[in-house]
Amino acid sequence: MHNILSLGTVELILVNCGSVNLDEEVKLLTTLFGQGLVYDEVLVKYLQPPVTGRGQGLNAGGEAASGDLVTFCHADTTLPLGWDCRVRESLSADKAEGSAFMFQMSDVSAVVGGLWVARCVDLRCRLFKLPYGDQTLSMRRRTWRWLGGYPQQCLMEDYEIVTLLRQRDMAGAGGLKILRGGEGVTAVCSNRRWAENGVEYVCRKNAEVVEVYERLGAGGCYERYYGRKWEGREGREEEIEEAIR
Repeated sequence: MHNILSLGTVELILVNCGSVNLDEEVKLLTTLFGQGLVYDEVLVKYLQPPVTGRGQGLNAGGEAASGDLVTFCHADTTLPLGWDCRVRESLSADKAEGSAFMFQMSDVSAVVGGLWVARCVDLRCRLFKLPYGDQTLSMRRRTWRWLGGYPQQCLMEDYEIVTLLRQRDMAGAGGLKILRGGEGVTAVCSNRRWAENGVEYVCRKNAEVVEVYERLGAGGCYERYYGRKWEGREGREEEIEEAIR
């Protein structure tokens, strides 16, 4: 919130997507922001959807937003100073439908190969316009609604909505822009998975999950890593992440 420059024009919506062991924090957030509260010229709201899961939570936040632009930022990602201005600039161009920040890993010196990962993500974005959800997707609200919001599936919701945006881009319906050049273009993402498991393992596992998802779909991917069929929106985000390790 302290990196917002255009105070008074941004609303911050905190959504609990099913995190565990946060009973006291949830009570405090509900008390402070459950009905909305203006803090430092920013309207802050707190939501706890009845169904867990990040895709469901992202949609709940999008529905609660009142602006023309929506930015979906994961809790373990830090946005740069003036990020709100860069998002507005990126989506003000003709046919601009979506944007994402460049990727940077937190405490990159603690991860062997961390700089290599950042370069590979940058190349992936340059060649294929395929950002990670960690790079914080922003969209025109009407585009997000036209796409149907984030898909109601157990995992890979970021990948799926980026794929839909890329399809619109390739069809000439609207552009997906990766912010670059100047200041305020880099999202700093948590290095936790990379530091705990190593760069080689995480890259291999990411590629494997994408391959299984493309071949079997979300339900098949869930069954592959959970060992049981997906019956609706079950499983907390932490459990899904643990299952695919």
